[in-house]
Amino acid sequence: MRWFILAAGTITMLGYILIDPVVRTMNKDDLAGVKVQTGTAQVVIQKGPGGIMLPGDMHPPAPNIVVRFHGQLCPVAKPVKWQALKPYSFATITYRVGHSGHIYVDSAVPAR
Repeated sequence: MRWFILAAGTITMLGYILIDPVVRTMNKDDLAGVKVQTGTAQVVIQKGPGGIMLPGDMHPPAPNIVVRFHGQLCPVAKPVKWQALKPYSFATITYRVGHSGHIYVDSAVPAR
């Protein structure tokens, strides 16, 4: 049983190590040459915090924020002024639409 657990863990780790560069290359190819656009989306989920606060950090890490844009749920890569992004409020987002049609939300700021 112990060998099975070690083998499964090793296979999982190798899978992440080998698959990660492939996925990054696919995302880079999908976003090649697309233009940045702006729009308004509704904040759906604010799960947080998005990281660990280390000793000496002045601000807590931003939470994971998901917005609804054109009927799709999209995670926000870099929320700005995230304390004001409450669920069901609106945000002005900068986004890119990849060649595959996938929407990548780069940042979100509370809408005025």
